[in-house]
Amino acid sequence: MSFDTYTIPILLNFIYKIPMKGHWSSYVGIGMGGAASLLDYNIGGSDLTDFNFVFAYQAEAGLKYKFSQNASVGIAYDFLGTTDPSWNVSQTIGAPTTFIHFKEKGFYTHSITLSFTWDF
Repeated sequence: MSFDTYTIPILLNFIYKIPMKGHWSSYVGIGMGGAASLLDYNIGGSDLTDFNFVFAYQAEAGLKYKFSQNASVGIAYDFLGTTDPSWNVSQTIGAPTTFIHFKEKGFYTHSITLSFTWDF
């Protein structure tokens, strides 16, 4: 038996670059849109799948240091959240059909990213 969910966010983000002097730069941002959620439930050789689209939102902040004309390093924090996804699947074994409803609480993801950027 296996139970897998996949979430693909599709967001529109608004970024505000905070003015700083010297080699430093920073930004904050918010975003909203949706998240495509896929359920893949495998039980006893039966593969049950369903697709759902839910509201999603994001907040982010970052800091970069530009040490040359083309190169910079940075650190960023991202938070991504979704509303509660649910899926409906059916399974037929013999004559009766069994309907199964799955519901989860929203997904919340916290990420810290270290980056190296080379502009060319």
